[in-house]
Amino acid sequence: MKSKGTLSDGIKGSSGYRPVITVISCLMCVIVPVLLCFVFVGPKTILEYAGRSRPYSILLDPAAYSEFDQSEDSTKIVCFGDSNYFYPPHMAPMTDKSQTYLPTLLHSELSKSEELSDVVISQRAFASAGMFDYYCMTYEAMKFSPDLIIVPINWRSFGLDEWDSFGMGLLDSSNWYHPELSALAPLRNEFLLDHEDPIKARGITLAKRLDYKLSLYALYPIGIRAWALENVKMLLASLRETLNPPAYAAELGNAGSISVADDKPVRAHGGKPTLGHISATYPMTIDASNHTFQSLGPLAHVASERGVKVLFFIWPIDHERFEQIGHLDKPSLDKSKKLIADAVQNENGYFLDLSDLLGHEYFFDSNGHCVVEGRRRIAKALAPKIAEILSESSDTAD
Repeated sequence: MKSKGTLSDGIKGSSGYRPVITVISCLMCVIVPVLLCFVFVGPKTILEYAGRSRPYSILLDPAAYSEFDQSEDSTKIVCFGDSNYFYPPHMAPMTDKSQTYLPTLLHSELSKSEELSDVVISQRAFASAGMFDYYCMTYEAMKFSPDLIIVPINWRSFGLDEWDSFGMGLLDSSNWYHPELSALAPLRNEFLLDHEDPIKARGITLAKRLDYKLSLYALYPIGIRAWALENVKMLLASLRETLNPPAYAAELGNAGSISVADDKPVRAHGGKPTLGHISATYPMTIDASNHTFQSLGPLAHVASERGVKVLFFIWPIDHERFEQIGHLDKPSLDKSKKLIADAVQNENGYFLDLSDLLGHEYFFDSNGHCVVEGRRRIAKALAPKIAEILSESSDTAD
């Protein structure tokens, strides 16, 4: 007769399941909060929080091309850009819910024409975006068969150094780009037989690109963490204010009275720099070995081979500002602009030079950020060229 198992035998027999239960419990502790955040916070907000450390996070927004899907018969334009498109001074919609971002202003200009009244523009802009990023983003954009892709050429992205926002000096940097965005491009590219692949030129290996594809999905946990930390800080601040209002008020006062270090003077907007050791020339002269320049031709070529039109335009440069401090080499700038124009103009590639469009009063800083009226003037200058390009497309179709 088989004897009954003892209590200790039961515990021993079930011990084999304990690691499995522990693993499942740990996974649930990770998965459930993530799912709750998606439901109650929303992926768009999560990506905006992730954008504080990974500015390109907004590219994963599922609603980015939603208007394209809803307007199949409309004229579709994809507008690449960097912080110049929306900053400063308005990083958020105005109180009347309108936006002063360049694509919004451009849509307003194009809509004045009866032929272009049905235009949909998808803004694909994030702070610090560069030409390499636009090259990678082109593959994503072409999936939606746009009629036109607009690509700004920000001259500061050509340099091995960049000017700081106050025009005081140079920051040690490199050509701006985000290697993670190589995940948006196909692993094998049959369209670049006549051009060097910008991804390979940057030394990004196939293994690294596969790793980047996975890292893009990590943006959601990064955003959730940033959102959670901010909300915890807000909760703690609210508790401190409730429990001890005088101490909290004093804390805020001390935070607002921090002074700038003596070796980092700040100049007023529109004034002259307080440091006199600037030795570089801006705009810098470019040549065929420049990494940013090397992304121009492949971008134009890839889009053209797939029948997508691309308009490249040089973002306005504050000539008056750089003439004032003696660092404007206009002959070299003109030579560089011709090099760019030759690289991007092909069957479906177009070029527009807006470098001289704006006077000093329309710039917010030396990096090319414009006041709202500056962006509005850029939109008005772009609209006729866009209309010309789109009319060519309709004539060809007829």
